[in-house]
Amino acid sequence: MVRSFGNVLGGIRGLYRLIEENRPAIRYDLLQAGISLDDLGFDVSWTDVWAAIRWGPHDSALRRSQPGWTPWTEETYIQALIFDQLALLTHAMGGGKGRRPKPLPRPQPPLERIEPKELEKNWAQTGVIGGEPQDLAVMKEWMEAKNGVRR
Repeated sequence: MVRSFGNVLGGIRGLYRLIEENRPAIRYDLLQAGISLDDLGFDVSWTDVWAAIRWGPHDSALRRSQPGWTPWTEETYIQALIFDQLALLTHAMGGGKGRRPKPLPRPQPPLERIEPKELEKNWAQTGVIGGEPQDLAVMKEWMEAKNGVRR
C-alpha cells in the first residue's frame, strides 16, 4: 500500500508498484489527461506517466483514494481562517454583544476524549502518554489530576 507519492521506490519498479496498487484511480487520472495506460512504454514514456501522477491535481482520483485525503487545499484553510477572523472582528466592532461567532467547520475528525485515568495507565505501562496528539483540555485535566490539583 503506497501512501505517499514522494516516498515510493524509485524508477520504473516503484512506478509499476504504484500503478498496480492503484490501477483504477491512475487509469482514470491519466485518461483525464489524455494519456492511455495501455500506451505505457510505447507511445507514452514512464517519465511522462510519473509526472502526470506526481503533479496531478489535488482532487485527482488517486489522491482521493488515499487515506487522510481532504477536499480542502491550503488555500481553502487560509480562506476559512480569514472568514473566522472577519467574523470575530465584526462581532467585536459591534460591541461584542450576542453570541460569539463559531469558527467555520473544518473537514477533520474530532479529537477523541481520553479519560485521565486511561492516560495515566498508558503512561505507567509504556512511558508514553497516548502516543498521538491529545486535546489540550484533556492534557490539562490529566496534569491536574497527576499533580493533585482540585477544582
